[in-house]
Amino acid sequence: MCIRDSINAEYMGLLIVSMAEKKEATKPGDKVTISAKRKANFYVNIAKQALSNFEKIELHALGSAIGVCITAAESLAKFGYATMTKINCEAIELEGRRPGMKMPKMIIILTRTAGFKTVNDKANAVKKENETAYGTIFPTK
Repeated sequence: MCIRDSINAEYMGLLIVSMAEKKEATKPGDKVTISAKRKANFYVNIAKQALSNFEKIELHALGSAIGVCITAAESLAKFGYATMTKINCEAIELEGRRPGMKMPKMIIILTRTAGFKTVNDKANAVKKENETAYGTIFPTK
């Protein structure tokens, strides 16, 4: 299993399925591809924007980006923006690599919570309050 351990996953009540099961159809914009080059907070903000437009989104990660993916998903769940619906994990073969060499792939499906709008509005209000009190970090021209 690709996540921390199966006991923790069972404790969290997550539904862990293999990617061989039926794949849900995705719409353009509801898929967030995660890289290991950026921090989890970057993807938390992107996921919040996607959740404001879609009921469900998917976080996709390969290899070393899986840790960033899990951190972003846990942050969104912790602060009440989304709930983790599914965690799909599989070892896949990539084209252009040595035959038989596999890489882990993870897809976490998040569903927007009922209180998403209120949580997001509170966060935006705190952000605005901090910007008026301390100024913006990156001033615009």
